[in-house]
This record gives sequence, structure tokens and C-alpha cells, in this order.
Amino acid sequence: MKSLIQTLKEICTSYPLSEKVLIVDHYRTGEQILHEFINTGHCVINIKIHTIQDIAIKFLSQKFIQIKFITPTIGSILMTSIIKTLKDKQKLHYFHLLETTPSLSMTMYKTIQEIRLSGYSSTHFPRDIFKMKDKASDLQKILYEYERILEKNSYWDETKAFLKVIEQVDIVEMDKCIFLFQPNLSFIGIEEQFVSMLLSKNSYILPIAPVYEITPPARFAFIRDAHGKDQPSDFSYLLSNNHHLGNIDFELFASHTEEEEINEMLRRIMQKEIPFDTCACFYSQQEPYQMMMYQLSEKMKIPVTFGEGLPITVTNPGKMILEILQWFKQDFSAPSFLNLLQEGVFDFDAESPSILSITRMIRNSEIGTGKERYLQKLQVKIHELKEELNRDSEEHHFSIEKKIAEYTWLYQWFETLFQFIPSHYGGGKWKGYLDLLDFILEFAKIQSVYDKLSKDALVEQIQLLRSFATEPNSQKEMLSILEEYLLTIRIGASGPKSGSLHFTSFQQALFINRKNLYYIGFDNQRFPGKVKENPLLLDDERKALCANLPLHREKAKENIFHILQALACSTGRLTISYPVFNQQENRLNTPSHFFLTCYRILINNSEANNEQLIGNLLIKSHFETDKINQKEWWQSLINYGNHSHISLEKLEGLKYFVKGYRAIEKRSTINFTEYEGKVNAGGYVLDPRKNRNIRLSSSRLEKLATCPYKYFLEDILQIAPAEPVNQNKWLDGKTRGILLHEIFEQFYKTILVTGDKPSYEKHIDMLITIAKEKIDYFKERIFPDCSISFEEEMNEIIESCHIFLKSEEEHTWGNVPAYFEYVFGLDGNPPAKIHLNNSESFFLSGKIDRVDKQEDMNYVIIDYKTGSAREYSLNKFFNGGRHLQHFLYAKALENQFNLYEGQVINSTYLFPTTKGLGERRVRLQDSTASENGLEITERLLDLLKAGYFPMTDDIKKDCRYCTFQHVCKRNSYSEEQYEEKMRHVKAINRWMGVRAYE
Repeated sequence: MKSLIQTLKEICTSYPLSEKVLIVDHYRTGEQILHEFINTGHCVINIKIHTIQDIAIKFLSQKFIQIKFITPTIGSILMTSIIKTLKDKQKLHYFHLLETTPSLSMTMYKTIQEIRLSGYSSTHFPRDIFKMKDKASDLQKILYEYERILEKNSYWDETKAFLKVIEQVDIVEMDKCIFLFQPNLSFIGIEEQFVSMLLSKNSYILPIAPVYEITPPARFAFIRDAHGKDQPSDFSYLLSNNHHLGNIDFELFASHTEEEEINEMLRRIMQKEIPFDTCACFYSQQEPYQMMMYQLSEKMKIPVTFGEGLPITVTNPGKMILEILQWFKQDFSAPSFLNLLQEGVFDFDAESPSILSITRMIRNSEIGTGKERYLQKLQVKIHELKEELNRDSEEHHFSIEKKIAEYTWLYQWFETLFQFIPSHYGGGKWKGYLDLLDFILEFAKIQSVYDKLSKDALVEQIQLLRSFATEPNSQKEMLSILEEYLLTIRIGASGPKSGSLHFTSFQQALFINRKNLYYIGFDNQRFPGKVKENPLLLDDERKALCANLPLHREKAKENIFHILQALACSTGRLTISYPVFNQQENRLNTPSHFFLTCYRILINNSEANNEQLIGNLLIKSHFETDKINQKEWWQSLINYGNHSHISLEKLEGLKYFVKGYRAIEKRSTINFTEYEGKVNAGGYVLDPRKNRNIRLSSSRLEKLATCPYKYFLEDILQIAPAEPVNQNKWLDGKTRGILLHEIFEQFYKTILVTGDKPSYEKHIDMLITIAKEKIDYFKERIFPDCSISFEEEMNEIIESCHIFLKSEEEHTWGNVPAYFEYVFGLDGNPPAKIHLNNSESFFLSGKIDRVDKQEDMNYVIIDYKTGSAREYSLNKFFNGGRHLQHFLYAKALENQFNLYEGQVINSTYLFPTTKGLGERRVRLQDSTASENGLEITERLLDLLKAGYFPMTDDIKKDCRYCTFQHVCKRNSYSEEQYEEKMRHVKAINRWMGVRAYE
């Protein structure tokens, strides 16, 4: 940039008092040029920064009192209205099947602008250049409607501004200014005509270093003249094979991932104690680099300016709008609103309930889905609390009154929120939604400058939508518009600032000449980029339309030229890098040809290949010498898979990692250790035969038999896995089972009054009526998020009733249901005492779905199962200890009813659902069952007494659906290692003997 600075100096010296206008593509570009000029010790006197559009408007403002200029956002909104109107009138043929999305509207607006700037109008339209005549016709109609809107509303766009200034502004008025042109500007059609007027006066094209062996893009009109005024640098010859490049000062490295790449860049800056404001980083592609840099800067408090701004969704107001739109999409479901609360973006006043209280109230109100249910359910809770206030003693009044006040506040807040939205879509609902967003933004938490910028930008954009957008045809279209125009906003774009690292695209690198420059992401997938044409205006059509329109097939070539031009103009030390692994696609990246060329120059070997490059440039873990980011060190453990180099003494600050590493060491031995389920506190503490405070259940004993380690995690350590949430399901498995149990119980209680036996023909209508009433009751408590899934589940429940009644009609003659949901050891009921062979006993708790009594005073236990009968085949009586419920419940009933052994003659598993198809699995409770069942139970209790909780011996059968696989890592043990660990422990061997009891 030396020649550019020198030229500016000469102009300022020659014309110190004259007004000088620096014409640039963007205001920040002008700031960067002047910043470099000032940094070299020069003074800026009477230099103003303008774009070519600014200059046109400046001259026009002297002729016209008011200019209503169309922004791209307004233009896109208007284009949506035009396309929809033409489609409704069936005037479009080529575009009639395309959905009118905001993305299409923005692309169409840009296309219309390019056609207009090329010098065409609807009355002078280049139909012959288009390959598809229908497309030409549609574009002409859209252009006509656009011109009509401009005329009707006195709107101005760029083309109108340039035409007016060319027609009406006297060229003498331009003599007062000296125009300085950014060297890499490009212009289209009418822009060129205006620029030629400026060039005829006092004007200068600033010089720029040339680049050889690559032809400058033709549309950059000034480049050749600018090149001729500046001296080449070493980087000017980067692509030349005939020039010595030994003076180039740069470094290269390769990282495993993008995140590691950014960390390495920061590490090099910090290790050398380089001031941040002497550094700039240029990425080849905005994401994932920008978001990674932002998150890292927030975490490590690194001052960073972002040349292309940040997505609005990183701010509190942006997150709020994102979650609010998700809430709209999910029909105002309560779980979705709770997600919004958990984002921490609300800032209610001091008198409002806390976020925790609001969350609790919404959950307790059982709102479900639908905006009308919020006020209904909150009103019910307020009424219930008022009744409780009247019933309860005076000492509880204060807490109840506080709850009433909080629920009332929440009711009023939602009442205000929902008043903006009419009951049905249409009739002003669009405006209502915009008003709702305005209202809710008042509660956005403002914690940073970015938050303030975000809120202001959202409010301004909402106002634009309110002023220009027409009513969308559907709620889906409305949400699409809101997402496109609100969530794609970028905020906080900035040029380089003192004290901050600058982070931006390589396309903005030309005039940022800091001492330390880092270029990241230069793999072959990202750079120089892929060719993707604009279907609205193909490259061949663009070329015929105007010679200077950018061609998409030339984009890769232009990107190469951009970076070479930036390198040729830079004087700082360069570092260039790329990541070798693509995490999203799980494959290796290859370096770009540009990066490989730099490597060949660096080692002075024109034959060097990618394999040599990776071998020499791939960085290793720096954890033990540099703690800039420990995550990359963990990644290196995964990449290399070798832990032998770890020095635990150097990791003393990471106590949990050290513990984990020692666990890995101990697990790798042949001993059964505490990391595999060995508990020293056995005997009286864990054995229910000695510790009478322990009450076991059949499910816990089955779990102990299946996988003692899972028992250890869930019942000893009290660890519970996160429950998966399925938004497409109405009821979870447990709740669905409760619903079916209640339906069957009420059915039997009804027919027992009349003494009837189950009859499909006689009772099916009654059973379906009961089922529908129960479904309605559950629906009121748990509102379904999806009507389709609700219908499916309801139909399955009705079908299960058919299956149940047919099965009962066939099998229950001679049996009379005597007890339903018989509880022992729960809800204040005494537990059952199970007597063992050695005069010992333990307490058991549980709930028996149904107990039938026979005419001979014997009993039958019925247990409903909502799954498949596959695992309950006749040859799996105990299934290696996994099925004990039938035996334990028989013993419990004998104890509770004071029966003799064998009076409970069988326990039956009934599968009354569409999965089980009404099958029954009968387990006779004879002396053999009793003897074997007691033996199994004693072996399991001995395991508790010894304090050993091994992992299952059958991975295929027991681990497939287990939620603790990532904790126990049972698959990491070879069969030989597993058997060796189990071999020497007597209690474990006794447990493994349980598997013999099929």
C-alpha cells in the first residue's frame, strides 16, 4: 500500500483546502484506507468517504426535497407482494409453481436491480437474451409492476437515482470536488455512465500492487490503471514459475479441526506476546469460523471486532425471537415456552415472579398446547388456590395468597400477550403477531452492546414489515417471512479497532495492513469456492445483458485474484492454515491449490505433494506447555489413541480427569475393582435380610439379576438417566399403561355389579365408551402437542380394548376379579414379608394389577403388559432371573392373605395391546417354581450382602436398550478380560449361576 499512501499524500499536499471525496464500495473500506494513511504519520484534511450511490444522492438532494430510497429489505418485501399478486391473477407461467419465499423475493429483487442497472426497463426489455421465453415474459411483468410501484409511491432505487443525476445535474457542479477512486471498484451499465462523468473532472484512481500470471476480472474497470501506478511485491509473483520468491516471510500450518486451527492462531499470538490490535484474521468461509471465534472470545475475554458482524441469534433479543417463533410453530406448546424461559433472555421487573416460579406455575398448570389453554388452565389454578385458601388454616394463608398473586400476574401477562392475536388466522393477525413481537422485546435482557444493537435492529425491521409487507396467506408463510427477515439480521459489523483482533472474510483483507495477518480455512472445499449459478439470471444471460455483471462461473477465479491482490499489498507477517478433517462429513480435507503452492514455495520444492504437506505441517497437542484451550488436547487423545504420553503430575489441576484416568488404569487389570461395581459397604447396609429399612420390589430384583451394575447406578448411587422427550408422542409408556389399567378396572367394576361375565358382543360398546371418557380425562390433563399422533394413539388404545375384551371372554370363565391395583408396601400399606429357605426374610413392595378368585378359593394373578410377548415365551419361566415378578407376587399374596403355599395357582402375563395381540403367558406357581424362585432370590441377596455389582454377562440381550452404555462401557471389555475379572469372586459366581434357571 506504499504507493497508495504516497498518492494520497501528494493529493492532500496539492489540494489541502479542496473537498476530496474518497469513493469506495463500502464505508468501512474508506475508513480502513484513511486509517492506514493516518498510521503512516499523515493528516486527513477535507477527505470525505462516500459510495458511488452516496454521490448520486448527494447531487440529487440539491434538486429534490425528499427522496424515499428503497433498501434491499423493502425491495424484497415489495417483490413478495408483486409475485403473489401476479400468481393470484395467474399471470405468471415460468415462476407460477415456485413458493413465494423471502429468499426467492430477495433474489428476484437483486435480479430486477441488475436488469435496471444494465439500462433496461419493462418497455425496453431484452427478451431475446433469455433461453426460456416464459421466464423472459414473467421477468418483464414483474419489472413492470415494480416500476409501477416506484412511480405510484414516489420511491427511488439506485437506477432511478443514477438516471436522474445523469439527466439533471449540471456537470459544472462536480468541479468543486476532487474524486479519489478505490482501485478495485466495479460498476454496471448506468453506474458506469455516472462514473465516467466523475472521471472527466478532477479524479484519481488510487494505485495498487499488481498480480502476475492471473488476468484481473474484466468487470474491475480500474484495476489495470491502478496496477500501472504501483510497484510489485514478492507476492505479486506467487503464481509465477520464473521468479525467485525467497524474500517472502510467511508461515504455514495444518490443524485437525477448525476449532484447533483458531486455537493455534491464538496460541501463536499469545506465546509471542503480540498485541491483538496488530493482528487480523481472514477466513475463507464465514461458518463455522465466525461462531467459534465469537464463543472463544466471550469465554476467554479476547477483544475482537467482526468485519461481517454477528448473527442476531447470538444475542438475548435474537435468541428470544428465535424461541418465540418456535413457540408459534409448535402451536404455543408449554414445553416450547419453557425452553424460551430457560434461555435466560427475559428481564421482568422486580415485582414479577422469578423465572423459576413462572416455570413451576406453567408446569403445574398442565397447559399442553394451544394459546387458549394458557388462560383457561391458569384461571383453574387461581380458582383452586382460592378454594384452598378458604379451607386451609390461617397459618398457611400467607403462602397461598403469594401463590395466588403470582398466578394472577402470570395470567395477566399472558392475557396482554395474547390480546394481539385474533382467534383465527387472517383479518389482521399478521399485524397482531408483529405487535406481539414488539411487546415481548420490551422484556428482553440487555447485557451487552450487542444486545442493544440487536434489539434496535429487530424493532426497526418489525416496523419495516409493518409498513410494507402485505398480509401473508397462511401462518406457515407468515412464520417463514418472520424467520427470514428477523433471524438473518447481522449486527455489530465493524472495521479494525484499537486494542482488538480483527476477524473478517479474506475478501475484505485488501486494505487491512496490520503487522500480523492470519488466513484460515484454506482447504479445497472452501477455497476458491464452488460454482453455483443464479437460476433467475444464468451466466450466459448475464453476459448478454451487461458486460460487467458478475458471472458465477468466474467467482472462484475472482476469489483467487482477491487473495493474491491482498497478499501483494500486505507488508505484515503472514500465517496461512487449513483443517485436515471435515467433522460434519467425517472425511479428510485436501489443501487448496493455493495452500499447496505456498507450501511448495516455502520448502522450495515444486514437486511436493499433499502427503508430505500434512506430515510436515500438522500440529500436535500443546496441552502440557500451553493451556490456551484444553478441549483440543482431549481431541488429540481421540486422534492419536495413545495415552502413554500423559504425565499425571502435570495435570494436578484436573482432579476429575486424573480420577478418570486412574479408573481406566484399574479397569484394565484382571481384578474386580470399585470402578466396576465393588462396594466396600456391603453386609448389613445393603442386604435387606439384615437391614429392615430396605424394601425391595420385583422390578429391582429383576434389574439386579439382569445387570447388577445398572442396579448399582440406579438404586445405590441414585443416578437417573435423562428422560427422552418425544414431541410427536402424546403419552409416554408409563402413562399409557396407567390409562389402560384404569379403563380395564372401571370396566370390570361396572360389570361385576350386575354379575356379568365379559362378553365381546354385549360389552364392547360399554368398554369403548369407558375408554373414550378416560382418554378425554387424560387429554384434559396432558394436552397432545400433535393432533395426528393423538389420533393414532387413541385408535391404538381403542384397538387394545377390543383385544382385551376378546381375550377376557375366552379365558376368564370360572374366575372372578376380586382386587384391582392391589398395593403392598406403598402408600402407607404394610409390605409383604417374603420367607426364604434358611428362615430369613425380607420385605417386598409392589402393586398387582388384578387378583382373580376361583370357585375353589384359589387365586390367579393377572399382570398387564403393554409391550410384546416375545421375551415371555413358555421356555423362559425365569429367563435367567430376568422374570421374577410372577413368583414374587405369588409369594407376596400368600403372605398378605395368609394363604398356604400353592393357593396362588398361577401368575399370568396378559398382553392386551396391538403389540401383544391378547396373548397370555401363564406361570404355574407349583413347588418347583417356589423352590427355584427362592434359590434365585437368595443368590441375588447374597450379591447385595457381598457388595459386588458386576456388569451383565450377556451384551446382546441386556445392553441393547440400556441408557447407561456410555457409563459402564461394557463393550470395551473383551470376553477373556470379563471372564478373568469375574472368576475369583464367589458371590459373582453364585449370581452367574442364576442364568441356569430358564
